[in-house]
Amino acid sequence: MPDRPQVCAVITEETVKAARAAMKRTPGIADLIELRLDYLRDFDFSNPNSLRVLLEEKPLPVIITCRAISEGGAQHVNEQIRVRLLVEGAKRFADYCDIEAASYADAVSLSPDLSRLIVSYHNFDETPDDLNAVYDRVTSLPAAIHKIVTKARTITNSLAIFKLLQRARDDAKPLIAMSMGQAGIITRVLGPCHGSFLTYGSMRRGKESAAGQMTCEELINKYRIRQLSRETSIT
Repeated sequence: MPDRPQVCAVITEETVKAARAAMKRTPGIADLIELRLDYLRDFDFSNPNSLRVLLEEKPLPVIITCRAISEGGAQHVNEQIRVRLLVEGAKRFADYCDIEAASYADAVSLSPDLSRLIVSYHNFDETPDDLNAVYDRVTSLPAAIHKIVTKARTITNSLAIFKLLQRARDDAKPLIAMSMGQAGIITRVLGPCHGSFLTYGSMRRGKESAAGQMTCEELINKYRIRQLSRETSIT
C-alpha cells in the first residue's frame, strides 16, 4: 500500500501532441498519470507501437486505459483491438493498464503481465446494495490492483465505499474505490485515507473524465490531500 495519499492526473486530450504536453505538466501536482486513450482522435489504436511516442518520455508512472463506450468511453474502438492495445502497451511501455472486469477473459487470453493489471468495475447509475458481492466478483480476478467506482446518490453511498475500503485493507488487497457525483466528492478526498490506492484529478476545469472529479491542484492545495490521514478530523 502507498505510504501517503496518491493523486493520479487524468489526461483527456484529443491529440497526441496535447497529451504529451499535458503529461509534462504533471510533476509536482500528481504522483501518477492515467492516460485516457479513448479521448485521442489522431491515434492508431490498432498498433501498440503507437504508444511509444506518447510514453517514451513519461515524467511519472503511467496507467493506460481505453474505456469501452458501455463504461464511459469517449469513442468506440473495436473490442479486440482495444484490449490488445492495453495488454501489449502495459508489457512494453506503460506501468499499468486498466481493463474492465467485463473484458477480463479477453485480456487473459493475451497473457497480460498481471503485476501491471488493474481490473475495474464502473456503475454510472447507482451504488448497488450488493456492493460486497461486486467486490467478491471483481477481486476474484487475478490482478495487481482492483477498482470499484459507483454513482453516489446520497452520502450513505459514500459511506458504503469507505466500508468497502476497510474490507480491502483487512484482506490486504490493493483497491481503488470511489463514488461519482456531488454526493461522492468526499470519497475522492478521503478515499486514500481509508486505503484507496489513489484518487483521480483532472489537469484543469473542463477536462474531467467523470462527474465530481476535481483538479489535481484543488486536491493538493485546497483539500491538502497529501497531509490527510486516517486520524484527520472532519468538521
